[in-house]
Amino acid sequence: MKRKLISIGAIVLALALLFTLMPSCGKEKGEVKTLTIGLLYPLSGPAAPWGVNFELGAKWAIEHINAAGGLEVGDDTYMIETVSCDTKLTGSVAATCATMFVDQGIHYVCGPIFLSPAVDPIFTPAKVFYAQGGTWPSSKDRPYQIVASSHPYYWVNGWWKMVAKHNPDIETVIVINPPGTDGDNWHDAAVTTMEELGLDLLDTARYEVGTVDFYPLLTPLVAQNPDVLCFGFAPPGDAAVLTKQARELGYTGWLSVSAGTGTSQLRDVVGDENMWGILMNDPDLCSPVYPPKSCELLQEWQERYAEAPGQSMMRTPTMAYDAMMMYATAIEQAGSIDPDEVMKVLDDPNFRFPTVFSDSTALGGWESYGIRRSFPLNDDYGEIIDPDNINLSMELTITNVP
Repeated sequence: MKRKLISIGAIVLALALLFTLMPSCGKEKGEVKTLTIGLLYPLSGPAAPWGVNFELGAKWAIEHINAAGGLEVGDDTYMIETVSCDTKLTGSVAATCATMFVDQGIHYVCGPIFLSPAVDPIFTPAKVFYAQGGTWPSSKDRPYQIVASSHPYYWVNGWWKMVAKHNPDIETVIVINPPGTDGDNWHDAAVTTMEELGLDLLDTARYEVGTVDFYPLLTPLVAQNPDVLCFGFAPPGDAAVLTKQARELGYTGWLSVSAGTGTSQLRDVVGDENMWGILMNDPDLCSPVYPPKSCELLQEWQERYAEAPGQSMMRTPTMAYDAMMMYATAIEQAGSIDPDEVMKVLDDPNFRFPTVFSDSTALGGWESYGIRRSFPLNDDYGEIIDPDNINLSMELTITNVP
C-alpha cells in the first residue's frame, strides 16, 4: 500500500499525545526498548473486511504513539511494533495464533473478533491481555479480556430503540445469525429486545459463515414478509451477499445490516440497484452527532487507507484504535509493561483513556460483571434510502456497561 503523509489531524493528535506522555522535567533518560503487540484478526475469508480494518486501526494508533516519541515507562522509552496472525475466523486457528503469541512473550493483544472462548484458556494463564471484538461478556474469571465491542444486549437494545423511534410502523422482524457463542448471544439479546419493544420476532435462522448460496435459507423467510430482515452478527462478506440475494428474491422490506459492514463494501457486492431500504450502524464521524476530533481522524483515515476493504467502514478500525490507546495509557500510568502492574491501573475506577470519540473514556462493567473491562458502546443509526440518499449517523447512543 502506498504510504501517505501524515495529515494535520494526525500531527495535532501526535503532539497532544506527546505532551500527555512526556516525562517530567529533569528525569534521566533510560534505554529505548521495543514493546510487541499481537494483532489477532481474520485477514482472509468473509470476515476479512472486519479483520483488515481492525488491524489497520491498531497500527494507526501505534503510528500516532510512536510519532509522539513512544511510551515513557519509568526511565525507559518503548517504541511499539506489531506481529499479526490470521485467525480465519476459526477457533482452532485462533488458538494456534494465541499459543504463538505466548511463546513469543507477548502480553498485549488486539483481537480476536469472536473466538474469545478459543483463546482465553491460553491467554489468561499466561497473563496476556486481549481486546476482543465480539459478544463474550466481561467476567471476573477472565480478567485479561477487554470487551472492546460491549455486550450484545446493550448494542442490540440501543440499536433497535433507534430503529423503532425512526420507523414506528415496523412491527415484525426476522433475525439471521451465524452459529456459535456469538450468534447465540446476539440471538438472546434480540429476543429480549424485541419483547421489550413490543416487536414481533417472527422467526430466526442460522447459517454457516462463508455461505454463498442463501436462496434456500432466505426463500421461506422472505415468504413471511417481515418488516425487517435482520442479519445480526453476519460478517461483511456474508451480509452483502444476504442483502443482494434477498432483493433478488423480491423482498421489499427493510434490511438491517448492523454488524460493522461499510457502505462501500455493500455497494461493491449488491450494486446500486440494491442499495436501498437498508438500516446501518456504520458511523459517519463527520456527522453533527460526533465531535470535530472524530471528523479529523475520519479524514486522516480516508487519506491514509484509501485502499482498505470497505473503506467507509469506521466502526471496526476505531474499536482497535481505542483499544491500543487504552493499552498505551494504562502502561504509562503503571510505569511498567508488567501485566500485574497494568492490571492495577485497569482495576482503578478513576482510570481514563483517550479514544476517537472522547479525550476521557472510562471502562464499565463493574455493576454487571464485578470487573471493569467493557468499552462504552457508540451505537450509530443510519439509513440508506437509495444510492443517492445515504444518511448515516442520524442518531447516536453512547452506552457504557454499568
